[in-house]
Amino acid sequence: MFFQRRIRPQAAGLAARESSRELDPANRPVSPDFVKWTYRVLLHREVGANDIVDHLVASGISEAGLVLRILRSLEFSCGTAGTQLATENWHLQDGQRAAMLATLLANFRPYDGPGQSGFYTDFLGVRTRTRYVPGTEQYDNQVLVFSTADRPLLFETAEWEGTLRSVLEARGGFVAIELGAGWGPWLVSSHAAARQRGIHNIKLAGVEASEEHFSYLVQHLCDNGIDPEQHFLFKGVVGTTDGFAYFPRLQDAQKDWGAQAVIAQGGSAESTLADFVDYRGVTFEQMDRVPCIALTTLLQRYDRIDLVHCDIQDSEGEVLPSAMDELARRVRRVVVGTHSRKSEGALLEAFVAGGWILEADKPCRYVFDKDRIVLLQDGIQVWANPRLATDG
Repeated sequence: MFFQRRIRPQAAGLAARESSRELDPANRPVSPDFVKWTYRVLLHREVGANDIVDHLVASGISEAGLVLRILRSLEFSCGTAGTQLATENWHLQDGQRAAMLATLLANFRPYDGPGQSGFYTDFLGVRTRTRYVPGTEQYDNQVLVFSTADRPLLFETAEWEGTLRSVLEARGGFVAIELGAGWGPWLVSSHAAARQRGIHNIKLAGVEASEEHFSYLVQHLCDNGIDPEQHFLFKGVVGTTDGFAYFPRLQDAQKDWGAQAVIAQGGSAESTLADFVDYRGVTFEQMDRVPCIALTTLLQRYDRIDLVHCDIQDSEGEVLPSAMDELARRVRRVVVGTHSRKSEGALLEAFVAGGWILEADKPCRYVFDKDRIVLLQDGIQVWANPRLATDG
């Protein structure tokens, strides 16, 4: 600090520019890990030979330069990754985002062990039972490199980016909350990533209302060496106030991952149940009364929270804005799945007003079918809290 205070203004400006250059993928030379992850991310394969890695490192090519070289290659244009990047609105002309993703992944050691029957294994070594989600049976006993649009590994690239950044920025310990947890994919994956970074003081909290999905959550933690008794698992819904809510009784829990709760307002929700139609236009024959925990109540269990992952089926536009004070006080990053333009607008208004930084934004997709809107694909927003960015 003594030397920093004595730097002349001109020298300080030069130092700032040099620091910026070091962080810029256009100037930073590739490392061996960066080369390997770039091939995995963009070409879905290993480099193939160590001498290729050595040659690229020795050439002094920049991270963005390597990304651009691959993006312009015939192999890339004939593969599936090009379609994925285009649909996610990546800026292919400069390769900056692809370079940032490869740099991010290079901080984590890819799993190189065997697969296991009945599971697929992701790049962090997390095992997921193929019976949880239809269609993943084709990946039974396989080890998959990284989540992309043509693979089943945990949804959006932006979700991975937000989660892994949260782990890298954690100091001393790591706390993750998953709202609408399902089988707890983001709790377990962030736990595995944190352990790789040498973090052992890890606290997890999951909220899930479906009886069957809650059993998946407990099992998924156990399958990956995490003791559920050491963490906070709430069988119910998250809402704006403590109390109770109603949640659909699922006819097929393996196929229905989008059910929406009816949160009791003013002490009762019975009058709305008969006419309830969820955001997908779906009705249910039976609704079960379940506990509801206010998001503020849940957040107050922890002094600092590194990651809140939220996927609560179009209740996000009400629940998250209701807890903005506690989110600002305690949470470093929020990754939220969105399910309507109304919710997306409510989130944008609340987080922008609160001074948060929007790191990723992909709107949900829907079609208009006769007299109703049908959701085709969830959206995603990732928000970073600048107040806690450097708070240890």
